[in-house]
Amino acid sequence: MPFYIHYSFDLWHTLIKPNPDFKKERTRFFYENLNYGAKSLEEIEMIFREVDVMCNAINEKTGRTINADQMYLMVISSMNNHCYPVNKVDLDWLFEEMDALLFRHMPLLYSLKTFDLLNQLKEAENTTMSIVGNTGFNRGNTLRTVLNILGISKFFDVQFYSDETGMSKPNPRSLNFY
Repeated sequence: MPFYIHYSFDLWHTLIKPNPDFKKERTRFFYENLNYGAKSLEEIEMIFREVDVMCNAINEKTGRTINADQMYLMVISSMNNHCYPVNKVDLDWLFEEMDALLFRHMPLLYSLKTFDLLNQLKEAENTTMSIVGNTGFNRGNTLRTVLNILGISKFFDVQFYSDETGMSKPNPRSLNFY
């Protein structure tokens, strides 16, 4: 394998993949705790998907980022027929719950070879590695904890997340950032 000076990785579906149980449990949590519009589990699951796809498309078009708090508020508003006063949502509580749920249903390494490959690349002399990731419903600080628990954060010299930089990939302006 040829060695380069720097390797930059995307996070989702490159290094890690979602645990399917997380999305199911997140939908159930919203159904049980924030469902004043009496939506079904299936409807809430669809709302999550619609918000995710819409925000990703907007982020890719504008190069900026719609943060997790905004995305969750969109889901809550939509599942409650846009009648729930989102200004009353306790976002600290919501993120505590979502982070705890994510840690109970941790993302998985994308491949059984991921750890060994990262280790091999990092062992090369004068090699650095970074992560550049769009965050969506997760925050960068939460993803750093996930990578630490998975044992791969030690391989990266720097991690950039869209919620922290205010930019999403792809973004031509981001070339000047790095």
